[in-house]
This record gives sequence, C-alpha cells and structure tokens, in this order.
Amino acid sequence: MLLPLLGQHAQSLAQQASLQYTGSETEAGSLDPVFSIKLAQEAVTLSAREQEVCIGLLTGGTVSQMAQRLKVKNSSVETYLKRATAKLGVSGRHGLARWIAERLKVRQGFREARKGLSHRAD
Repeated sequence: MLLPLLGQHAQSLAQQASLQYTGSETEAGSLDPVFSIKLAQEAVTLSAREQEVCIGLLTGGTVSQMAQRLKVKNSSVETYLKRATAKLGVSGRHGLARWIAERLKVRQGFREARKGLSHRAD
C-alpha cells in the first residue's frame, strides 16, 4: 500500500516539475534523465540493468513485468534492485521510491524558492 502512494507522490512531484507522464514507456523516458541526473549529483554509479530496473519499478512496473521485459528471472530483477538500493543507501522498493521522491521534492522546493524570490524583486 505504501509503495503505490509513494509512487503517486513521486509522479505528482515529477509532473509539477514539468515532466509529462502519458504511458509506461513515456514515464520511463521522462524519469530516465531525471534519475540519471540525481545519480550523477550524488556520485552514484549504477549498471545499465540496475538503472533500468529502478526506473521500471519507479514508473509502476512490477518485478514480474520487469523480468518479462528484460527476459530474466524475477530473482535477477530482485538482485539488480538489491544492488542498486545498496549503492543508493536505501533498502527495497519503498526505499527507492522515497529516495527519488525526496530528490524531486528538493528540486521542486528550489523552483518554488526561486519563484518566490523573483516575485519579491518585482
């Protein structure tokens, strides 16, 4: 129950940051550059598979769906997730969702602060 709520929150924040979600492939495409930037800002390096699994799960995919899409076993997807979350300093899908939601919220906060400063200058 918590993961869908965090996922919705992350999506909402992403939409407010001008990211458009119109489908799972588009969602992944929209989140991919943001996710990559956040990884780079924190000097975290994930393998291509680890990143693909994270983005797939963050955009609403299940472990089974990711396994089918990547043509691997569910246990492989879980392993990619475990490796990625260890590198991010979190645990599991919920931790991953919190990680990106916090970073998107920070981004939104900076935009709001900047907007507030520009209104004061007027």
